[in-house]
Amino acid sequence: MKITAATLWTNDVKPMQDFYTGTLDFPLVEETATAFTVQIGTSQLQFELDTTQQPKQYHFAFNVPGDAFRLAKDWLRHRVPLLNEDGEDEIFLRTLMPIPSIFMIRTKMSSN
Repeated sequence: MKITAATLWTNDVKPMQDFYTGTLDFPLVEETATAFTVQIGTSQLQFELDTTQQPKQYHFAFNVPGDAFRLAKDWLRHRVPLLNEDGEDEIFLRTLMPIPSIFMIRTKMSSN
């Protein structure tokens, strides 16, 4: 399955937009007073204001071809601090599914 667009909810649109367009430098596709959309590779990610003000926490990943992993990690490291666990900033996951092994880079979005 290839996801070309996704919408996530946020309690505060402006800091989220600043992170994705400023810190990560993803191109802004669309912007309104209550939402924005960025282009990430071949997909678009939209964040919309959630007026219920319930806390939000998402975990999602971007597909990076194995031969571009080091390049992607270096690109990310220059924009945000990578999280470390036991001195490692990568996690290797083996799956039972017939897909390549997954490497994860962990980072935390800054609220500044």
